[in-house]
Order: sequence, then structure tokens, then C-alpha cells
Amino acid sequence: MKSQREIIELLQVLVESAKTFFNVLILSLLALFIYSLMGLRFFYDIKEGTVDGGIDKDANFRNMWITMMTLTRVETLDGWNSLMHETLLRNSWPVTIYWISFILIKVYILLNVVIAVIFEKL
Repeated sequence: MKSQREIIELLQVLVESAKTFFNVLILSLLALFIYSLMGLRFFYDIKEGTVDGGIDKDANFRNMWITMMTLTRVETLDGWNSLMHETLLRNSWPVTIYWISFILIKVYILLNVVIAVIFEKL
């Protein structure tokens, strides 16, 4: 009985925070779109397979959809350093700013905002 009440309370909190969560989701998608456009601009002409686990047919900057999927993979911090190293071979300091700002904004700030929205209602 106690766990059932806790689950109901948790679901009520999620419903109450849905509007704020939706706004954070839109902001996150906007940031992903902007970084995807910048990735297309900076890394379009990088060849596949220079660094193992880096840019390949499934993770590249050739079109908008695959670029967004690649950056979504980077958001999970799954193999993002091999992508970073491969792009660093082209141009070092603007690429460094691109990756550091992406990781800080998307992974640390926006992810923590989502968590804060949920905990705000508890």
C-alpha cells in the first residue's frame, strides 16, 4: 500500500511538471538544432574512418538527420571523444570551443534543468 501511494504521488508530480518539462524539451531541441547546423558547417567534408570509432556511415555530419542523431549519441557521452579527436584533426581551437560548449550546455546544464524541474515539484 505504501509503495502504491508513492507511485501515485510520483505520477502526480510528473503530470504537474509536464508544462515546464515540455518547455525545457523545446529548448533542448532548439540547442540540438543549432549545434547540428554548426556541425554541418564545420565538419561536412571530414572523411569517414580516420579515427577508430569516430566518424563513420552511422555517425557523421553529412546531413541534418544523421548530424542530429550523432549529437544525440554525444549527449549520452557514448564515444564522443573519438568524434572530437577526429574533428580536431581539421581545426583545433574552434572545434574545441564547439565540443566544450556542446557538452557543457546540452549534457550538464540542460540535463540538470530537467532533473531540477522534476525535483521542484516534489
